[in-house]
Amino acid sequence: MVLSSTVCKEVKSDQNHKAIADGLLTQGFCSISDYLNPAECQNLTLEMEALEKAGSFRPAYVGQGDKLQIAAKIRQSSLLWLSSNYAAQASYKVKMAQLSNELNKQLFLGLRSSESFFALYNPGDYYKIHWDNFQHLSPRKVTVVLYLNQNWNPKDGGQLHLFAPDETTIIATVQPEAGTLACFLSGDFPHSVVVASRRRVAIPSWLRADDPIIL
Repeated sequence: MVLSSTVCKEVKSDQNHKAIADGLLTQGFCSISDYLNPAECQNLTLEMEALEKAGSFRPAYVGQGDKLQIAAKIRQSSLLWLSSNYAAQASYKVKMAQLSNELNKQLFLGLRSSESFFALYNPGDYYKIHWDNFQHLSPRKVTVVLYLNQNWNPKDGGQLHLFAPDETTIIATVQPEAGTLACFLSGDFPHSVVVASRRRVAIPSWLRADDPIIL
């Protein structure tokens, strides 16, 4: 699904999961500017900062399964999987389960589980063009990204770019502003994270067509 526009279609937050289903059906992606309210974003940020101070984050990797590796030329960031032991994270994981249920109801995707993690990008970090489900060989069906960055300026960089399958043509751009949620079909869109000049925090999730992973 490819559009000529370089700006991701926006939908209002009060339409929520049904609007996401509509966006995936019509163009394969969408974004919502206020998926979470400021208090919800702040609670997630506070939990993330406490865990960061505790040294819980680790360098991000590329690949899947037994082929995981740290590859700084492709991806430079750190991450931590969300845990239901923390209130704000547990609440967000419930939202992802509710989104999966709605997408199954509307689009019959066969989603059975989800996984989410904090992705912390310090100034200069990035993620070059990659696929979340290359050649549709992975159980990852839908990619969801929530942002936690207050007062983001486009000059700060850090945008999410979605590309056509040629990995050259940018068809959508999402600014990583707090509360914004981007969603797209994992096997249809290669994507990248632009280098940012300030700290950038996101919560990527994969809605999957396999059994839950215990995290």
